Order: sequence, then C-alpha cells, then structure tokens
Amino acid sequence: MRLKLAQLPLQMDTGYHGAIRALAGEELKAGDLVAVAARRGAYLQVVVADATRANYTMLFVADHGCPEGEICRCVSYKISDAALPASAKLGDPIYLGTNGTSTTRTTLKKPRIVGTVIDDDGEFRALLAPTYGA
Repeated sequence: MRLKLAQLPLQMDTGYHGAIRALAGEELKAGDLVAVAARRGAYLQVVVADATRANYTMLFVADHGCPEGEICRCVSYKISDAALPASAKLGDPIYLGTNGTSTTRTTLKKPRIVGTVIDDDGEFRALLAPTYGA
C-alpha cells in the first residue's frame, strides 16, 4: 500500500512521522533529548542523552514526560519551549548539552548538532531535530 501525501496528517511543530514508541530507561521530561540505548523485548529503550557520557547513534525528542519503565513517544523533531539566550541568532546551531538538554554553546571538541535556531512567529526558538544532524 502506498501512502499519499493527503493521507498523512500535517506536522507543524512536532515530527510524528518519524516517531517511535520506546521504553523509558529512566524518567524522561517532555522535550528531553533521548538516545536509543538498548532493546527490551519488542521496544527500543531510550535514556536521557548527555554530551559528556556517550557517543550516541540515534537521538530523538521525548514528546511527553514518562516515568522509568513506561512506554513513551519519542519524535524526530520538536520546537522547544525553552528560552534561548539573547545572543542567539537565526540559523545558529543547537548542540546536545547535558541531562537531555540542548545548548547554543559548547566547549566539546566534537559537539553533536541537534537542531537550529528558527524564527517562530517573531520569537527565536530551538528546532530540535537530532536525527537530521547526525
């Protein structure tokens, strides 16, 4: 069966077409950057991503908060509600930070780009798209 564009719901600020249902390996907050760490039964297990801990291959954004051991939806991209520093400019890269966060500055020798600064109706926001920055 082939899908036609009209059959797919519009995606505005969240990328559901590339979403996965994953088992939370630890407590997740909405908007956390998460990394695939293992497979547990029929599900991939995700943990909070941290630039100082590991070299992750697959990153997603937690679409909602989720306690450890529960199934959560992780999406391919999401516009962050977190405030950006005043120095942020359109097109600036967004890097993987610590404990699931993103940042506009990094001191790492090999930083992981996980998004970009966009203009969201006149306000700068971070478009987190970690699967596209790999």
